[in-house]
This record gives sequence, C-alpha cells and structure tokens, in this order.
Amino acid sequence: MMSFQLTLRSLISSAALLAVAGSASAIDKEASSLSNLSVRTSLVAGQTLIVGGVVSGGSKNFLVRAGGPALVQFGLPGMADPKLDLYTTGSAPVASNNDWATSLSTVFTSVGAFGFEAGSKDAALTQTIDGSFSALVSGATAGTVLVEAYDVPGGSVPRMINLSARNLVGTGANILIAGFSLAGTGKKQVLIRAVGPGLSQFGLTGVLADPLLRVFDASNTLVTSNDSWASRLSTTFTQVGAFALPAGSKDAALLATLNAGTSYTAQVSGSDGGTGEALVEVYEVVDPLFEARLTNTSSRSDVALGFPRFTHRLATTGNVRFKVIFVDFSDAAATRTVQSVFGLVNPAAAQNFAAMSYGKLNVTFDPQVQWLRMSKPSTGYGWSSLTFVLHKAYIQEAIDLAVAAGADFSSADAFLVMANPDATAFANGPAFCASVGNGVTANGRIFLNGATSGRDLLSWGAPWFNHEIGHSMSLVDLYAFTGSTHRFVGDFSLMGNTAGSALEFLAWERWQLGWLDDNQVVCAKPGVTSVTLSAIESVGGVKMVIAPLSATTAVIVESRRALGLDATITKAGPLVYYIDTSIASGLGPIKVLPIDESDRRKLTFTMSVGQTITYSGISVKYSSGDASAPVVEVTRP
Repeated sequence: MMSFQLTLRSLISSAALLAVAGSASAIDKEASSLSNLSVRTSLVAGQTLIVGGVVSGGSKNFLVRAGGPALVQFGLPGMADPKLDLYTTGSAPVASNNDWATSLSTVFTSVGAFGFEAGSKDAALTQTIDGSFSALVSGATAGTVLVEAYDVPGGSVPRMINLSARNLVGTGANILIAGFSLAGTGKKQVLIRAVGPGLSQFGLTGVLADPLLRVFDASNTLVTSNDSWASRLSTTFTQVGAFALPAGSKDAALLATLNAGTSYTAQVSGSDGGTGEALVEVYEVVDPLFEARLTNTSSRSDVALGFPRFTHRLATTGNVRFKVIFVDFSDAAATRTVQSVFGLVNPAAAQNFAAMSYGKLNVTFDPQVQWLRMSKPSTGYGWSSLTFVLHKAYIQEAIDLAVAAGADFSSADAFLVMANPDATAFANGPAFCASVGNGVTANGRIFLNGATSGRDLLSWGAPWFNHEIGHSMSLVDLYAFTGSTHRFVGDFSLMGNTAGSALEFLAWERWQLGWLDDNQVVCAKPGVTSVTLSAIESVGGVKMVIAPLSATTAVIVESRRALGLDATITKAGPLVYYIDTSIASGLGPIKVLPIDESDRRKLTFTMSVGQTITYSGISVKYSSGDASAPVVEVTRP
C-alpha cells in the first residue's frame, strides 16, 4: 500500500486512495467511519479529474456519480455533459457512463444521494469492485463537476477509509473541494492533507505553491484549518500509509477529531491567492489501540478511569503553575514558618511529577510567603463532615484574603491552600475538583482544580500533593472507601496507599495522563502476544500490555523495579492487574492479580520467572528475562 502508480491517469498514491477494509480490520470495532465521499471542482474542456480507490477484504458494490447539469439547481455552473470512466487494473475502463439511467433512482434514494433530473446528461453507474480502481471524469466543455462514491447498503462488510483527488486549484468558485460524511456515532479522527509542493518530488510541475486547507462542517462553519504542516504529523503519515512530505514544505496537513453523524468539506485554495495542481486527501486514522482504550463510562464529572479524560481537569503535560497560599486560625495560630511548611511539598512533589511523567510535566510553585488569618476558628469550617459547598467556601475565603494581601493568580493554572498543619480540626487535605461552572475565582479567573492541605501532610509529605493533584488530573482513589482500606492494590500507586512502598503511578494511570506514548502500549490480540517490558520507573521502552475483555474491562501487565518511588520494594518483576473503568473511585476499579484481599500490601505479587496468572480467560506468563527486561506472554482467547 506504499507504492505509487505513475500512469496516463497521472499521479495516484495507492495509500491515499478511496479505500475499503475487510472485516478483519480493527476499524470494524469502531463506532464511526468515513462514508459518502465526494470531490467538487471546476474543469476546463478536455481536463480530467481523477479520484482513486481500493477495495480489500472482498468485493463491494459502489455507486459512483459525476454530476454536472445537476449542479445548476445549486447555483453552480455545472459541466454540460460529464463523462465517467471507471478503471481497475487494466488499461481499459471496466465501466463507463455518459448519461445516467433512470433505473438508478432507487439506488440514489437508498444511499441518500440527491436526485438527478430525468433525462439529464449527468453520469452515474454502479459497480462491484475488488481491488484498486480509478474514476476519471472529463467533458468536452468547461464547468463544475461533483464526483461522488457511495457505499451501497447490503452485501459484505468492507467500507471506505480514505479518499484522494488531484486537480488544478483555481480561485473563487474554482477551488478544490472534497466532501465526506462520518457515519455512525461518537467521534472519528481523520488526517486531511492538501499537497502542492510535495508533488514536485514525483516530477510534477505547475503545483500549487502554498496550499491553504480549511475544513467546514455541514452548517458551513469553519472547524479547523492549516497553512503549513507540522513535522510531528510525520508519524501519522506513516501510520496511514501516506507518502512523506519534504521537511519544511508549504504543504498543508492537519489531524481533526470530528463528530460522527454529519458531513464535512475539505477546501483547498492558494494561501497567497495562487493557483496550481494540488492533491487533497482525507484519511480515516485507525486507532490500533482502540480496543485497549477503555471507555470512561463514569457518571461523575470529577474523577474517572478511561478515555476520554475529562477536559476540564488539570493539564498533565507542559508547565503547570500553582499559586500557593498559607492560612492559620484564631484557635490554631501558626508556630511554624511558612518556609518550613512549604518545604513539606517543595521541591519533592514537583520532582516526583517530573520523574513519573518522564519529563513531560513541569510543576512550579509561586508561594505568597505569609500566614493569612481566616475569619473563623479551625473548627468552624465543617472539616469533620466536609461537603463540596463547605470546601469551596473555605477555599474562596482563603483566596480572597490572599488577593487582598496582594497575591496575583493571573498566571496560575491551579491553587494550593496550605493550612497550619498543627490545626487538629483539619485532619486531612482533599483535592478540589470542580465541574464547569462551580469553580472558585481569583483576579477575574475561574479555577476548577487545586488542593487544600491538612494535618496528614505531616505524615505523608510530598506524596500527599502528588496524590491529591492526581485527582485534579482525573485519577481515582484506588484504596477502598469501606472495609479493609488497601485490599485492592495494596502498596501499588500513589492513588492507593500514599504511605506505601510502591508509590509509582501505574502504567494505565500514566497512559491516561498522556505520559506514555501509544507506541509504549501493546494491545494483546487473540492468540499469544509476546512482549519485552521496560520497567515503569525508567524512561523508554514498552511499558504495558493490555488484554481487553470488554469496552470497560481488561487485564494489564507492567514491570516494576526498585527505582524511583519504588526504591524500597524487595521483589521486582511483572505486575498484573484487572481494570474496570465502569467502577467508581474507591470501589475497586483496579485490583492486583491474583485477587487476595487478605494481603493488604501485595508487595510479593510481582511475578517470578515461569509463573502464570490467569483471570477471566486471559493468561499472563512471565516466560523469560530478568527484572530489567522481563518477557511476558499474554494469551487471549
């Protein structure tokens, strides 16, 4: 699928064609897909528009149309008599049409296509296709044409996954427009490219020097645009099989996550008003980890496991700035210095996040170095039976005091309110994870994320901050809210036992936070998947194998070593756990395997060479290697 065909039909990138994949593909499990693809452009007399495609995994029936006269009803100067030729592997067309047959009207209706006037000189045909094809449209006179390809309902399950078309891009109404619909539900990620200078590498001249790519929705609202592509998209080009673009070229490309159940247009014009040959491409980006990306089905708006992560939670990469304020009370006046209390979290908490994120998260603190006296005694804030409303009121009072004393929150991303740790009424320090519209305000800004410290800071130190801000970043509690507190995950993860010996975040948590790249995650396929794991505490390598059981459940294996916040563990090796993203915080969404709730630490549950753990039909075997590079075999039915 990476080859190119340089023929009389001009440049066709095989990987960029209108394509259909068979039922064995991972895309069949996705809830949305490309459908009803079209290209609209203007042609001069004798010019040919080329739209290419591939069908794999079996034959499929398609309706292909070339509308010219039919466009007049939409106010466009349609080509008077377009001709449509459909080619497969040979040099002769396998099907041709000049004037459509009215018998196709029922097919138009079945696919949702607008009607052609009886007796018009528009072109249309149906053809069963197995393999590559090209649709060529031309006419004896100039005009606008609309070329469409529809997947005819019924028959086999293959479907369209990408489209490309090349033509001369003009100005005004003569720009190049590719339309597509997303069938199904949910969202779909697509790669869209407008290639001009990149065509020169194939010997083409007269290319569009600086393409501008704009994507509009069905209401003609601009969704996204691009003028010059970003180099980070190179990996996506490779993933979908698109040819490479020259570094620094003025070609346009973008990734867009679009809503299914509606249509879009990709419009290509000259950024500087120029004209020339351009290739427009629309690719469905198939997620190879689709099964592994367990769904967030939580009814909560604060914390949950699964994808997508709540967008109103705190950023997990880049620079995240905390404004820090310090408060005491009339019945619990501070005797410690602000600096000594701040030192309980700084710099260790920021260092922990930097290490666990592999350098992707940089937390910085901006402390207001003074004690601020709250209006009530420490017993007046309802901490023993704290509610969201009481917590928010406490935070807002503290922030208002700080602003009145000169604190500036304008550059902060979140806040940290540190209470006198000797105030016994403040036994614990919870995170603040507000829903949209329920935040606190400072300097005209609204804050949805932060934390407030309590007396437990004295015993937990910096890991307290990492745990609570883990909530602000969407993570759930892994300890049990009722019964034996640490029966689910024992000492593993800061979101479990904050005073434990294996505090490093789990691989799943890191993936959800964006600290693991997708190429560090393996989704076990049916059969046996053998993977060499890299310890979660170290940089690089494959960190996790996921064996999905359903849309919300899976068995996961990662590797643990005595490094970082796990430095004191005594048994290194693969750690296996079960995850259910439909289970809420504190109720056991993750359980270390094998399940033994009588063991409250689970430090011996890491695997030994030769050991096999089986759960719900999934088997994980530690087959070979050592703690530095364990090889695991995951067997999935």
